[in-house]
Order: sequence, then C-alpha cells, then structure tokens
Amino acid sequence: MMPAFDLMRIELAIAEITNGFAEITNEFAEITNGFAEITNGFAEITNGFPEVTNGFAEITNEFAEITNEFAEITNEFPEITQPNLRIKAFFDLAKVL
Repeated sequence: MMPAFDLMRIELAIAEITNGFAEITNEFAEITNGFAEITNGFAEITNGFPEVTNGFAEITNEFAEITNEFAEITNEFPEITQPNLRIKAFFDLAKVL
C-alpha cells in the first residue's frame, strides 16, 4: 500500500493535468469560435459584392438616361435654331429690298 502522502500528490498531479487539458480544450473552443467569426465576416463581405454591383448598375443606368436626354436636347437644337435663321433671312432680305 502507498503512503497517503504520495497518493495525495498523485491525485493533485492528476487534477492539475485534468485542469490543463480543460484549459487547452477551452482555448481550442475559442480558436474555433474565432475561425467561425472570420468565416462569417467573409460571408458578409461576399454578400456585399452584389449590393455594390447593383449600385454600379444603377449609376450606369442613370448615366445612360442622362446621356439619352442630352441626345434629345441636342437633336432638338436645330429645330429651335431653324426659325431664328428664317427670321434672320427675312430681315436680311428686307434690308436688300
């Protein structure tokens, strides 16, 4: 039979080893949670890409609308200036006569 003192030291050593394994297990759990947070962060970034792409598409569509409106104004400009040229020609003709 072992002396009580040696048995108590062995039990304390086993308890310390058990606590050490528990701490290591908790650290691994924290590392795993950290990886999960990183993975969730990447998922949020990935989900953000379509939103950015849609934003660029909206800007492009707005630019196309502005360009089309500018083209309409440009096409109407000769119609606006034509009557003024006719009036000028009329007055130029009147000066000759």
